[in-house]
Amino acid sequence: MQCAYCLQKKGKRSCPGLGGLICPACCGQHRLREIACPEGCVYLEEGEVYAGKKLEQLFLGLLRETVELFPEERRDALSEALSHLLAVLYVVLSSDPKIRPEELVRLFQDIRSEFQLIIAPSIVALPGQLANMRDQAIKRLTELSSAHAQAVFPEALDGLILFFERLGRERPVGAFALGLRAFLEGMLGSEWVQAYDWREQPARPDPLLIH
Repeated sequence: MQCAYCLQKKGKRSCPGLGGLICPACCGQHRLREIACPEGCVYLEEGEVYAGKKLEQLFLGLLRETVELFPEERRDALSEALSHLLAVLYVVLSSDPKIRPEELVRLFQDIRSEFQLIIAPSIVALPGQLANMRDQAIKRLTELSSAHAQAVFPEALDGLILFFERLGRERPVGAFALGLRAFLEGMLGSEWVQAYDWREQPARPDPLLIH
């Protein structure tokens, strides 16, 4: 039987989102993007595990590279700043699992301009939902982070923006969002995630240092 998505290759997996069989290539490329995948799909869960492992290598490597660029006396501040920004990233991904890497770049460029007016915000205005998330994120970052962390937000944001650009060259976030959210929650812990959920009253978490 042909793949229910491309109608060319042989369908080998049962796809509850399409109500038929799908080839592995289309499943991997289009899940959570063009295909409305329901929770509990076994292939979606397998993809989440794979994405999480791949992102862990890419993400931790970038974090270490970013921290090691700083003088020893500034690394604690950078680690704290990155922890705050990663918590924001988790909440953004939870609010919009289909957000694209280029949208993340625009969102965090706008946040960066708020803390140091060296680069301009994105030329194209953010759509309403992203603009609201940007404003809420800036509010949380101002409420919860120390002055030392705020001082190095521009450099920490540069590191995150580089990660989004690298991720965009690999593939759109798509199914990666699930793995990235699971990885971030495991690395940060629930107290950081809860503190940055703008639907709740913030509680200041203890500094989390990334070395």
